[in-house]
Amino acid sequence: MQDEDCECKGFKLYGRVEIVTTNEDLRIKLVDDYEDLRVEIVKAPADECGEWEIVTSYPDFKVKFVDSYEDIKVKITGDYPGKK
Repeated sequence: MQDEDCECKGFKLYGRVEIVTTNEDLRIKLVDDYEDLRVEIVKAPADECGEWEIVTSYPDFKVKFVDSYEDIKVKITGDYPGKK
């Protein structure tokens, strides 16, 4: 994860996000502790680091939830989204 600009593998970690099982842009491991990014699910607009609007079409990036070999570790939260 690139801390200085809220990006991972060239994708900004906010915006319109589609959850997929194949052809993902990022592999995400959901955790309760020791996260790289705190995510807040929002309606719109998702324009701050860690704010995700879940969509089924026209995403900014696609994520797949995994148990291992993740690109980043994410904690879903209701407050204080962003990098840890």
